[in-house]
Amino acid sequence: MDLDRNIGKNRGKRIRIETSYFWKDSYLRCVDVDECKVFSPCSQGCDNFPGTFRCYCARGYYLRPDNYSCKAHDPLPSIVFANRLDIRQISVDGHEYSAIMEDLQNAISLDFHYYRDLIFWSDVSLDVIMRAFLNGTEVTGIVRWGLRKPGGVAVDWINDHVYWMDGITKRIEVAELDGSNRHPIVWSGLQKPRALVLYPQKDLMVWTDWGENATIESAFLDGSGRRVIVREGLQWPNGITMDYPTETIYWVDARQHKIEAALLDGSNRKTILERSLPHPFAITVFEDNLYWTDWRTRSIHMANKRTGRDHTTIHQSLAFPMDIRRWVFEREYRFPLVLKWHGS
Repeated sequence: MDLDRNIGKNRGKRIRIETSYFWKDSYLRCVDVDECKVFSPCSQGCDNFPGTFRCYCARGYYLRPDNYSCKAHDPLPSIVFANRLDIRQISVDGHEYSAIMEDLQNAISLDFHYYRDLIFWSDVSLDVIMRAFLNGTEVTGIVRWGLRKPGGVAVDWINDHVYWMDGITKRIEVAELDGSNRHPIVWSGLQKPRALVLYPQKDLMVWTDWGENATIESAFLDGSGRRVIVREGLQWPNGITMDYPTETIYWVDARQHKIEAALLDGSNRKTILERSLPHPFAITVFEDNLYWTDWRTRSIHMANKRTGRDHTTIHQSLAFPMDIRRWVFEREYRFPLVLKWHGS
């Protein structure tokens, strides 16, 4: 851009400043703009350099020819979602659609273990945590007692644990993948716990609670180190997901009809979309897009994760769309991590 500056000996001279710099009046010089922070141009990682920037991708992804966005090495991945009476999968482009589990009672929340080929879900009619192989075999209830309204199922694919929340007992619990060694890790201060997402590489879990004082909270995987990361401006925070390459959480608020995002500590909060969201319930993210279920439209929707643009319905006329997850192996890259129990 061209700027005129009438200061001292430069009076009347035209000084040219490149768009990657800004004018610093006090010193009559151009200062580099950090495009990574100011414009967030990249899909995943961003390195700033004097006068320019460079995008890069996390392991399991490669940079597209546009030099901004990242694509997974995995073949076309699937979105897996609970539909109360069944669990189905759909390709991210909406073209392939099939059932994984059928003749269920009331499947609400789900998650998977990619390398073990396992899927887990909560059933609020039977009050059980269920498990099966993805081919539909060996369906079993791994937790059958002491549950009142199980939801918020999440899998720790590094330490081989399954977590869940209960809206009546108001607890977060954990067990081995077969349901053994079960114990509560958060049992106080919960009002209406709704959704849970794990980040095993960082020994972290994040959850939504849409009680009277709605919050988004985080803690270590053993329940210690608990803290509120988002407190203001929440009403019905429903589903939550995590974009691991950018360490960004996204959540839907059903009462405010919008999708928001923030970093893991709650900073850099921003609204992604606040139109055409009658009753969003659950949300997931893959590459550059968000995918979510909506109770009122009975559909699965998609939009750009950074701008909210290109809002599209990828499947509609569903019975009871509930939880939704992306089925992709990149999530489960294993990093050296030993789970440390921070509490006593």
